[in-house]
Amino acid sequence: MERLTHGGRRHAGRVAPAAVAGVVLILVLAPAGALQASDGPGRAKDEAATYTYLRAASAYERQVDGKLAQSAAAMRALASRIAGECPGAVAGAPSTNPLIPSPAPTPGERAARVRELEQSRWLTDELTTALLAAWLRPDRKAAEALARSLAPVRWSSHALTHQARLDAAGLRELTSGGVLDVCSDMRAWAQSGYLTLAAPTEALREQSKTASAAGGITARVELARKAPPTPYEGPRVQALAARVQALRARETRSLTSALTASEPALRKTLGFGAAEEAEAAASDSRLGAARPAR
Repeated sequence: MERLTHGGRRHAGRVAPAAVAGVVLILVLAPAGALQASDGPGRAKDEAATYTYLRAASAYERQVDGKLAQSAAAMRALASRIAGECPGAVAGAPSTNPLIPSPAPTPGERAARVRELEQSRWLTDELTTALLAAWLRPDRKAAEALARSLAPVRWSSHALTHQARLDAAGLRELTSGGVLDVCSDMRAWAQSGYLTLAAPTEALREQSKTASAAGGITARVELARKAPPTPYEGPRVQALAARVQALRARETRSLTSALTASEPALRKTLGFGAAEEAEAAASDSRLGAARPAR
């Protein structure tokens, strides 16, 4: 499978860094409150557009709901593959914990720890992105159908119309195949002496910084779990919106459960946090030795 990478070049098996922005689409294609009908002469058309949007979203969510087990299996399979391919890939990374210095670090050493912490976090974000993409992949046909259904939908707000289509296209892209080569990117970081991120990780970092002010991938998923901030217009729209929201909440629970089951253990297998654990153990040992014997 091929995906566009940063700069428009194609590489087999790579998810486009531009698709990272699409992770925010998980479980919520557009803020539900943003789909309210406007006041004025365009109100009826806007409500009709919202209802059409929600019907398409409902069809998408029902198909996704029927494949939750497949999505969870796809995530487990990728986690198992990564764990088997590069265990301990970043186990040699220096400690990124500036709070347990021994001896006290110089300003330069502290700055290096901050840099290493940031780089480690971007690599764990990349790992999470890969797992989320695996989760979404069984939904490819549903995402394609959603994009087709939304093509003729128009609100009086051109910005909303454009955003809804852009979101659907981004979700379709994210589900269409390819995986991030996280093992290669972690090895590249290790081979640089934990000084430089691989180019694909840097591309993801830059794209994520411009895509959302919400922070890391996990934070964006948390945002997606929140309920609509404002009510829908019209009883039929409200009823359909409630059904869509219920399906999204069910997927959120399944996704959260799958990530909780896979990601922490995978991070440990790859070596994330190994130096911090060793440093904390050494600190505890020194504190124990310093206590007077009773």
